[in-house]
Amino acid sequence: PFRDSLQKNNTFRGWTSGLRDHCTELGYGTDEFWLYEPGVSPERLRQILLARNIRGVVIAAVMDQRQLPPEFDIVWQDLACVVVGVRPERPALHFACNDQFSTAMHTAWELEHLDYRRPGLVIDPGIEANIDHRFTAGFYAGRTLEDLKTRIPVLDFRPDGQSAFAHWMQKYEPDVIVCTHPEIPEWLAGLGLKCPQDIGLVHLDLTPELEGWSGMHQNNEVVGAFAADLVIGQLHRNEVGIPERPKCMMIESQWVHGSTLRAAPGAKKPLRPTRTRRKGAGG
Repeated sequence: PFRDSLQKNNTFRGWTSGLRDHCTELGYGTDEFWLYEPGVSPERLRQILLARNIRGVVIAAVMDQRQLPPEFDIVWQDLACVVVGVRPERPALHFACNDQFSTAMHTAWELEHLDYRRPGLVIDPGIEANIDHRFTAGFYAGRTLEDLKTRIPVLDFRPDGQSAFAHWMQKYEPDVIVCTHPEIPEWLAGLGLKCPQDIGLVHLDLTPELEGWSGMHQNNEVVGAFAADLVIGQLHRNEVGIPERPKCMMIESQWVHGSTLRAAPGAKKPLRPTRTRRKGAGG
C-alpha cells in the first residue's frame, strides 16, 4: 500500500535490482507501476500496459495475506505474470522466492556445528504467516531429536515487545538468537549481554546494512533474476493469464559467519546432523 516500499525495504530492493539487471542482460526494458496509483483504475492500468506493448509483469511486495485485489484480475488475464517474494494464494500465479525452509534448516545445522545448544527463534508472526511458517518449520527440522526435547518456544516479535523479550530471555536462557529483526542487539544490550561473548546472534535475511552479522544471505538479487526468467519464459511460449498449474522457483541462501557468533571449533564436525536408526529398520 506504500509507494516507496520497493526503495525503503532492502529485501524488496534486492529483488527489483536483480530483476532489472537480468532483464537488461537479456535485452528487455522495465517500467515500474504502483498498483494503488490514485485515479488509475484496474481497467485504466490494463489499457496503459497494453498501449505500451507491455506483455509481462512481475508483482512485488504482495504482503496483504498474499492476496491481490480481485478487481485487478482483468489485468492479469491478458499478461504473463509472476509474483516475487511469496506464494500468492489469490490469484495462484507463478512465483519466485527464497527457500525459507532451507534457510532456517541450514542455520540450525550451522549453530549445532558451533556447539550452540539452546537456540531461540524470534520472528514476526505476520512474516511467518506470509511464508507458511517455513522459518519455524525449517528451524526445528534442522535440530537433532535430543535438542528438540528441550526446545525453546518461538517468541513472536513486536516492535514494542522489549519487556516480553526480556521475560522470554530470563525464562528460557537461549545461548543464541535467530531472528529477522535489527532491534535485537539493542534489546540484548539493555539486558547487559554482549555478542558473541554472552550470547550469539543470527539474522535470516542479511542485507548490506547488517554488516558484521552472522546469518543467511538470501540472494535476493538472484530471486529477482529468476522471476524475470519465469516471466520471459512465458512470453516466449505465449502463455498469459492465471495458470492452471502455478510454478515455483525457490532460491537457496548462503551462510555468512560474522562477528555475532563465536569462532568455529577446531575439530571438524559434519555440518548436517547425523541421523541414526535401529537395526532392521526399513529404508
